[in-house]
Amino acid sequence: MASWNQFYLVRIEFLGFRYHGWQKQSKYRSVQGMIDKTLLFILGHEDFKTLGCGRTDAKVSADDFAFELFLKEAIVTKQFLIELNNNLPSDIRAKNIVKIDSEFNIIQNSKYKEYHYYFSSGKKSHPFNAPIVRDFGATLNIELMQEAASLFLGTHNFKRYVSKPSANTIFERDILCSEIVKNDRITGSFFTRRILHF
Repeated sequence: MASWNQFYLVRIEFLGFRYHGWQKQSKYRSVQGMIDKTLLFILGHEDFKTLGCGRTDAKVSADDFAFELFLKEAIVTKQFLIELNNNLPSDIRAKNIVKIDSEFNIIQNSKYKEYHYYFSSGKKSHPFNAPIVRDFGATLNIELMQEAASLFLGTHNFKRYVSKPSANTIFERDILCSEIVKNDRITGSFFTRRILHF
């Protein structure tokens, strides 16, 4: 059994277009798999473990994702951050690394998760937006969609979305915010924002 005694919280951002989600998979490229491969190169050994704050679907991007890094030897966080970014592919960037204690649990300590779903309406979006924006082409009834988005607010049971729940799995979650907002960064586009409380 591994005896980790050094614990770090690493915050990252990534463009998920090339990946089959966060979690490592034997037959597919994943963000965790790429990070583990990079850590293996930097550390020169396999005596480490990474644990993400959650899973993502294939091609999902994140601008503030976190994972816990378990080690047996201390690292100099400032230098390690530089090495990590120098060796990660261009579609993954580490934002910071902080030392934490063994009591921290990246799964249980997450309080909120915020999801954005980007789409464009009417005029076709620029092809460079394809990895992050769903182009519907047709003009959509945004007012009606905003009204529908508000129906998601409140407490809901997500049991149908869990593939292998444990005996302690909590299925009910609170949606604190659900709205459709005009996106000023990309012309003619909007995004759906949902904030879940855990």
